[in-house]
Amino acid sequence: MTNIITIGDLHGSPVWKQVRPEEWDRVVFIGDYVDSGDFTAQEIIVNLEEIIELKKQQPERIVLLMG
Repeated sequence: MTNIITIGDLHGSPVWKQVRPEEWDRVVFIGDYVDSGDFTAQEIIVNLEEIIELKKQQPERIVLLMG
C-alpha cells in the first residue's frame, strides 16, 4: 500500500513544513503556491524556493502539480 499526503492551497504559507516527507511514500502539492494577501512577496518567493528545493532533494517522493 502506498501512503500519500496531499497539500493544497498554500497561498504562500509555510504550513507544509509541518509534514515530515520521510513518513510518506508520496507528498503531492496540488498548486496555489504563491497567490496570497497574507504574506509578503519575499516570504512567498522564499517559501516557493524551499518547496522546489525539497523536490530537487527527493524527486521520487515529491510531486508538484500546477493549479
